[in-house]
Amino acid sequence: FDDATPPRLFWLKGVAGCGKSTIAATISRHLGQRFVGSFFCKRDDANRRDPVRLIWTLAFYLAQRHEGYRKSLLRALQTPDAFVSDDFSGQFNQFLVEPLRDARTAESSEPNAIFVVDALDECDSHAKVVDALVQVTQLTPWLNFVVTSRPGIEIPPALPRSCALVRNCDQ
Repeated sequence: FDDATPPRLFWLKGVAGCGKSTIAATISRHLGQRFVGSFFCKRDDANRRDPVRLIWTLAFYLAQRHEGYRKSLLRALQTPDAFVSDDFSGQFNQFLVEPLRDARTAESSEPNAIFVVDALDECDSHAKVVDALVQVTQLTPWLNFVVTSRPGIEIPPALPRSCALVRNCDQ
């Protein structure tokens, strides 16, 4: 991430057992101040394959890191119907998109912060999660993602046109 134009979403794809989770854990341990948080997906654990849990985890870590987002998120949580929608899209819009849009008015002096998502292929609705992560990178110029997965999850067709957004490492 030290290039002149660092990628906003770094996606490491590889076969099972090639060390993707080890790399994700190592990155998480060694980022220091730039590390925001992580979500390690796991196919045989309902909580760790739930995309809504990923959204809540990201919201939790962002709220700890960014004061403007925290204030916007707290306002969203105080609405009477805050938890009416339990589907991914509703939770994503209510607890990430809208508060991030509100927080954008206050410029962040955050350094390039990084959130790690491991084993995305083991998360339910992973195509929706990919689209969501891309949308978050567009709302937060200070937030980057490191994502690992097995081959088979395709990068959405619109992404290759934005070369500064994604780097794909297939090995």
